[in-house]
Amino acid sequence: MSKPKATQPPVDGSFTYFNDGREVELLRYVYALGSQVENNPQAILDAIDKFGNEEKYLMNVGQWKGVTVEEQIKENKPKVMVELGCYVGYSAISFARHLKNIPGSRYYSIEMDPLFSAIATKLIELAGLQDIVKVITASADKGLLKLQKQYKVDKVDFFFIDHTKDRYLPDLQTIESLQLLQKGSVIVADNVIQPGNPPYLNYIRNHKHFSSRMVESYEPYTAVKDAIEISVYTD
Repeated sequence: MSKPKATQPPVDGSFTYFNDGREVELLRYVYALGSQVENNPQAILDAIDKFGNEEKYLMNVGQWKGVTVEEQIKENKPKVMVELGCYVGYSAISFARHLKNIPGSRYYSIEMDPLFSAIATKLIELAGLQDIVKVITASADKGLLKLQKQYKVDKVDFFFIDHTKDRYLPDLQTIESLQLLQKGSVIVADNVIQPGNPPYLNYIRNHKHFSSRMVESYEPYTAVKDAIEISVYTD
């Protein structure tokens, strides 16, 4: 894998450029590739990365941090994986493709914005992963309740958290209150350096039932340092 480009995030230094039409532009961009990307998750990821790198910045997990999460998925082989924050479906496509060889596996992606949810669903279908991935349009707390009540999910093997940063901690506490964790459940949280999440890190690192570590990496399409926090439920 090549090194990240020495480029910068959007000109104001933020990572909040979204919902200005670029997501619909991305969908058109990927669909215009036709048979080149149909039923080909990697080709779709490559197309999204090309758009994010050359056209308009996208707040995906990106390939740098994404590969670390994929390594954790390969190691832990989760049968049920849940994502908080789908955006355009990049992480769902990247991660769910590794569940295809696990019989009965399911990937649930909870996304509050209905437009992002619709775009992600179309790209997931284009990737041929619709039988594994279900996008739930709801806030994380309501989506987690729906997961339990409507989809009858009682335990989750792997969580990926990448939504509104001030919701990381309360939604983790919702996960705990719903008793969705079991021994060995993995929780990976994105953006713990950029922009950072001290309340979440303080809570999970001092929690008697979690073993936690940080893995440094880069923001997508930039050489800006970021990290993910990998936490394992030990009890």
